[in-house]
Amino acid sequence: MKPQRQRLVDSRNGLSEYAESLEKLHDDFARYLGVIRQLVVYPIKSLGGVISETVELTENGLKIPGTGISDRMAMLALKQPGKNQDGEYEYRRLSQREIPELMKIEVDAGIESFNLNNSTGSGPRSLVGVSSNYLTAVEEQEESSVLVGSEIIKAVKGPKDVTAWIREIIRGIPKQRKIAKNIELLLPPVHSKRLVEPEHSGNIEAKTLFSDGGQILVASEETLNWMNGLLRTQHGERFTNIHMDAFRPNIVIAGNIPPNIEDLVDELRIPRNDARLILTSLCVRCAVTQVNRYGLRSDKEPLKFLSKQRPARPNSKKPTFGVNAVIPEHSQAKIITVGDRFRITEKK
Repeated sequence: MKPQRQRLVDSRNGLSEYAESLEKLHDDFARYLGVIRQLVVYPIKSLGGVISETVELTENGLKIPGTGISDRMAMLALKQPGKNQDGEYEYRRLSQREIPELMKIEVDAGIESFNLNNSTGSGPRSLVGVSSNYLTAVEEQEESSVLVGSEIIKAVKGPKDVTAWIREIIRGIPKQRKIAKNIELLLPPVHSKRLVEPEHSGNIEAKTLFSDGGQILVASEETLNWMNGLLRTQHGERFTNIHMDAFRPNIVIAGNIPPNIEDLVDELRIPRNDARLILTSLCVRCAVTQVNRYGLRSDKEPLKFLSKQRPARPNSKKPTFGVNAVIPEHSQAKIITVGDRFRITEKK
């Protein structure tokens, strides 16, 4: 087995099924031709995503062409001051880890606006026609510090009516009523230049708004099918498949690509317009992946499976699924489309 493949297999004990999948890979990756199956942009981090037929590659990640809608252009945070080794912060990121019902706030995109629709069963039903520029044309105002993972970043407060609408929804969710008043919608400062962390950047000076890891998350439909097949063997026919939206990828790939091959890919290239993505690091997963439309899964999947049957990222034993990616400068402003064919190269 090639060194890079062996390193992945050796990252965790007992990866027999995973090792078998890598053993089946051909040495020449040029023979594999995949297709882009789905494209998703998440305007507000932790809320629902917008499925789009096309996306534009930008200096900050993905954008829906012809609109002001960018990936992770806003986020929810809880006012909860604290400090860590990097300093003090006023807010901390709020996600489906804390409030699983956030996944039920959906986003429908138009050309100049988007609608936020609430299916949580509490609070207002919809907030119609939020201007897509409403979340970007923010006047200079005092910046706040926000804890995102272990990183402290800067942000400013978003539109008050959107914040009030979200607070009213949270207020109607059992056990969340007390924190609703401390929830804030935050936006990047006007002149934000947040860089992707070195371990996810592939030695590229890539910028991002509020995404975790790289600028983009790429996940494979073939790897998902491989995992669900093994889980069904383990749990029996009554097992409910894990859906791709549990992993919140931006780009779903499929086609003539074997499961788990994305872990070894250096570059994904679309011959149609020579758009390229650099795949940088395995994506560590958390309890958000256990949230489905009905709440938390009682079988604890897919985290149980991923922590035993998928490789670990260097210096971590946490479960992984999907790969972080960044956009090289020569691919910025290029458009990619569902159905685009792509070729891959293997990491050295």
